[in-house]
Amino acid sequence: MVSLIVKDKESIILIGPKPPPYGGIVSYCRDIIDSHLNDVYEIILHNDNIPNRLRPKIQTSKNTFNIIRRDGFINTIKVLFFITKNYLSLLRKIFLTRPKIMHVLSTGGLGFYRNSLNILIGKILGIKTIFHVLGQIDDLYNSSNIFFKRAITSLLNLSNVIVVQSPGLENFLLHSANVKTKTANIFNGVDCEILNPNRQVASSSNQTKTLEVVTLGYLGFQKGTFDIVKLADKCKNNKINVIFKIIGGGQVDI
Repeated sequence: MVSLIVKDKESIILIGPKPPPYGGIVSYCRDIIDSHLNDVYEIILHNDNIPNRLRPKIQTSKNTFNIIRRDGFINTIKVLFFITKNYLSLLRKIFLTRPKIMHVLSTGGLGFYRNSLNILIGKILGIKTIFHVLGQIDDLYNSSNIFFKRAITSLLNLSNVIVVQSPGLENFLLHSANVKTKTANIFNGVDCEILNPNRQVASSSNQTKTLEVVTLGYLGFQKGTFDIVKLADKCKNNKINVIFKIIGGGQVDI
């Protein structure tokens, strides 16, 4: 017999990858779990991350849309079984906890369509939903045909609120993807304690007090690479001693 869980606080089901792996969406998931939101709501994590062992070639671009050719028939069946089981687990959590909000963390790639089903489930069950797209939703939209573009817009409009990573992406949703749902933009947070636990400033020279700034990762408009270049130019014009070292690949190789 299954009985309802009685709690003092209303609950939020957070759908996303489970920490501790250190990465973009995982870090955001952890930040929400550790935030002051816990003082008001009980945050219940629902891990929807598909194990890498089921998708041995997920990091390759070959046959991205044809997962059977990419991962093999057996692995594809295992992935579909995992996804089905995961949805049933989500429905059980919803029944037990009666959440007020479902906060869905999603990539901007093919996982967007899978996460859209979570939003649809919430809408059908009368739960307020936040569709938090932590990826290049503009790339997904622009690379799609007219049918999928309309599908992306319709799926986004299912949610009560859409959250993206920058004002540029928010502007894209409103004016290019014709999204009608309420939108918000929230920049990704940075855990300074992990990156600089001693709270010290790196200096290439104690005499010149030159500040060294190093960025490592994907290069492109969505990651703010060109904003850093503009900042470097302003520092130069204002005679501020800063050395920028930009390392990575992507839209621009440096």
